[in-house]
Amino acid sequence: MRLFLLLMFSSLVLAADLDDAKELYTKGEFLRASKVAADLDTSEGYALAARSLAEYASGRPRDERDDFYTICEKYARKAVQLNPKNADGYFEIAVAVGQLANLRDAGYALSTGVPSQIRDNLGQALELNPRHWFAMVVLGRWHAEMTSRGIGWLYGANGDRALELLELAIKTAPKRLLVRVESALAFLVLDKQKYRDRAKRELETAVKLEPTDAAERRQLERAKRELENWK
Repeated sequence: MRLFLLLMFSSLVLAADLDDAKELYTKGEFLRASKVAADLDTSEGYALAARSLAEYASGRPRDERDDFYTICEKYARKAVQLNPKNADGYFEIAVAVGQLANLRDAGYALSTGVPSQIRDNLGQALELNPRHWFAMVVLGRWHAEMTSRGIGWLYGANGDRALELLELAIKTAPKRLLVRVESALAFLVLDKQKYRDRAKRELETAVKLEPTDAAERRQLERAKRELENWK
């Protein structure tokens, strides 16, 4: 699998420009966007490479995702190594380690301190960029998940903080589909019965919004599916 990835990456001939990578990402050519961005060998480029590859990985079969997210983590850590003030780099570290934990067994998460890594990297992203709405949503979901599992006390997570972060994300970026959809799902994780109506309202708002890029077009379809299956 790793050899396949290397061969696939090396076969792509692309212009090395960050704007090109952003355009490819917007169009949904996530793998190509990642290659262009990583080849720039800059902090901003590696952060975008991680984001692009994470989007690509999310659409692949589950048994293929580990290798992709491992590379995402590598790119994200390179981003903060080159620029310790790159908020997106810390955000992408959190995303990558979280996804790897979901794919691997519970022992991996415990032995590598994944919950703390996610919390600390998202916290750093928000410290560097207090308006990082994506980090708000993901950290809100983290608080919701830790609380719903009954282990929030171990990591300083709580439901009130989850709600605070989700509300802040919605206030900061009310027209972003991703914020509405991910917040809706986080409300359900926190308390499906208590926040059921709120989650549905967020999904209903989401389907009325205009996607800003291919990643949000995915979120739009996701919101539609959630509403179609709503019971």
